Amino acid sequence: MPFTYPPLPATDGLRILTLQPTSSGFLSRLTGSLTAVAFSSKPKYIALSYTWADPDEAHEKLPLPRDSTNLTAYTKSLVDNTAHPGVIMLNNEPFPIGHNLTLALHHVRSDTEPVHIWVDQICIDQASIPERNAQVALMAFIFTRAAAVVGWLGVEARPPSGVELPDYMALRWESGRGKQLAKLALPVPAKGRKAVPWKLQYSNSSTGVSFKRDNPYWQRLWIVQEVCLPRTVVFLHGGYLWSQGQVRDSLKIGSSAGRVAENAIPVDTLLSTRDERFSEAMSLEILVEKFADCGCSDLRDKLYGLLGLANDVESAPASAVVSQAAANGQAEKKGRGTIVIDYNRSFWDIFCDIMTFMSTWSKPHFDPCPSCPDQTDEERWIRTVRFAGVVQNALQGKVEEDARNADSDGERLFATAKGYIAGKIQHIGPKYSKFISSYAEEQAWVSSWHEYYSSADDLLNLRKMEDAYAAKIIDYSEHDLAHIRGYARSRAVVWHAARSKHCHNYDSEMNILQKPGEDPVRFLGTEHCMGLAPPNAEPGDLVIRFWNCDAAIIVRQQNAQATKEVRRLYCLVGRADIAEPWDREVGPDVVGRDYMAIHEDESTLTFHDCSSFHVATDKAVYVKMDYETLQKITADICT
Repeated sequence: MPFTYPPLPATDGLRILTLQPTSSGFLSRLTGSLTAVAFSSKPKYIALSYTWADPDEAHEKLPLPRDSTNLTAYTKSLVDNTAHPGVIMLNNEPFPIGHNLTLALHHVRSDTEPVHIWVDQICIDQASIPERNAQVALMAFIFTRAAAVVGWLGVEARPPSGVELPDYMALRWESGRGKQLAKLALPVPAKGRKAVPWKLQYSNSSTGVSFKRDNPYWQRLWIVQEVCLPRTVVFLHGGYLWSQGQVRDSLKIGSSAGRVAENAIPVDTLLSTRDERFSEAMSLEILVEKFADCGCSDLRDKLYGLLGLANDVESAPASAVVSQAAANGQAEKKGRGTIVIDYNRSFWDIFCDIMTFMSTWSKPHFDPCPSCPDQTDEERWIRTVRFAGVVQNALQGKVEEDARNADSDGERLFATAKGYIAGKIQHIGPKYSKFISSYAEEQAWVSSWHEYYSSADDLLNLRKMEDAYAAKIIDYSEHDLAHIRGYARSRAVVWHAARSKHCHNYDSEMNILQKPGEDPVRFLGTEHCMGLAPPNAEPGDLVIRFWNCDAAIIVRQQNAQATKEVRRLYCLVGRADIAEPWDREVGPDVVGRDYMAIHEDESTLTFHDCSSFHVATDKAVYVKMDYETLQKITADICT
C-alpha cells in the first residue's frame, strides 16, 4: 500500500523527518520517522537544499549502500523513474527516494544523535496537488524558520587509486563535519542558557577538496530562495562543510586578477543575490528576469519558486481566501500584491496572474524622466511588453500552447503598454519566400532603397543592417514566420502619448483585410526602419517598438470617415520583425526608453534623453490591448 503521511496541522505547519543515528557506520540502512508539527510549537530543524536529479552522469552511477537499495517491498511511487533509486525505512515502512537524496542523507546522518531535517521529497506528499499548493506557499516560511539550510553539492566521483568508492565516502564522512550537523546547528543549550544561532566559522585553510562550480545545483530555480532566504546557509560536499565565504573564495581559483572564473558565474550570481536579499532588488519582476533560465522539474516553478523570495508579493495556496482586490489588482496601487499558487492552473492563467500583478503592484526600476519622478504607471507601461516576453520565455512556449485553448468567452483582461514609433512604412518589398530563393528579387529589393534614401550615410547604414538581418532571417523556421502575421479582430488601440494617458470609448475591432496563408513581406520605412511585416501591411502604416526587446507591431490610422476623435486612434494590423538599428549587445535600450520618457517644460510637451537632445513629440504612443493580443506580440521575443 502507498505510504500513509501523518496529516498536516490545521494551522501553518510542516512535516519533519527525524533521521536516526547510525550505530554501524556510514553504510548502514537509513531509518527515520516522519512527524507533523505546527510552526506555533517552534520546531527546531535543518532544511536540506539539493537537486532531485544527480549533478552529472558520473554521480548518477555512484553505488549506494546495499541496504539502501531494496525496493522489492514497495509499490510504484513518484520517484520510481529516478535512476538507481534508494530507500529509507520511514515509520517502519520502506519509502523510495532519489539516488542523489539517498547519498545526501547518508552524509548528513550522525553517528551519535538524531537529525531533525526537512526534505521536500519526503516531507511533502508530492501526489497531492492541494498539499503541494499549500506547502509551496509556505516555502519561504519553511526556509526562514530553519536553524540552518544545508546545500548538498554531491560527492567526489573518483576516489584515490586502490580505494573502493563506498569505503572512500565512508572515510570522508568520518573525517568531515557533515555528521556533526545536528550538534552544530541544533545545539541543546546548558540549563539556564539561551541557544545561540549557529554560524559556520570561516577558515582560511582549505579542506583539501573541491566541488564542481558548474554543478547544476547552482542553476536550479528552487535553490535561489533556499540559499537566499535562510539566516544561516552552509554547503556540504561529501563529508565536508563549506561556509559561504569559503565557497566565494573558491570561485577565484583558476582565474586571473582575483576575478570569478567563467564557469563559476552562476554561483557568484546566486551568492550576490543572497547579499541583496533585503534590498529592492528582490522584486518579483527583477527575480524572474535574473533567474528565468534556471532549471526546475515543473515549469510553473519558474514563477512559483520565486514568490517566497520576492519582497513585493504574498503567495497564497489555492484553498486560501484571498480578497479579489488583492488578487485582481483592484486595490490601491501600492504595497504588496498577492499571487495564488495553484498547480492545477494552466500556463495561460498563470501568465495572466503575473501580468496583472506586474501592471498593478510592481515597483519602479528607473525614473523614466528626471523631472517627473512620480510616474509609476508610466514606468510599468514601458516595461509591460518586455516582461510579458520574459515570462513567456521562462515558461518555454507553454503559454502560447495554452492560449490557443483559452476560454474566449471569459472575462477579458487588458494591459497598457508604452512604445515608440520606430518608423513609417514607405515601401513594401518581396515576399519572404521569394526574397530567400531569388537573387533577382534580392537585388531588386536593395535597388529600391534609392527611391527613398539618397544620402551616402543613410545607404551605408541600411547596407550594414541588411547584411546582418538577411543572415538572421534565412534561418527562420515556420514557427518563427508564423509569428509575423496579421490580426483580423484583435482588441487593441494605439494613440499618441502627447494627447492623453488614457483612451475611452473606442472601437478597437476595426476589420483589416487579411491575406491568410501568405508569406511575410519585406518592408522599408523612415528612420532606417526595415524588416518583415505581415502580408496585409501597407505604405503609411506605423511601426511601433517597445523598450529593450525586439517586439514590434504594425498599426494603421482609423477610418477617415470616422469622427475626429476616432481618427486620432490607430488599430493593430499585426506583428512585425525588425532589423536592429543599433547594437543591442551594448546594454539596455536607452534610445527607446528616452523616446518614451516625457519631459515637460513651460511651453510644450517633448521627449527628452540624457544628452538633453529633444526629439519630436509624436514618438511615444500608448497601446491598450487585451491579454490575448499581448501574448501574441510577445511570444518568443528576444529580451
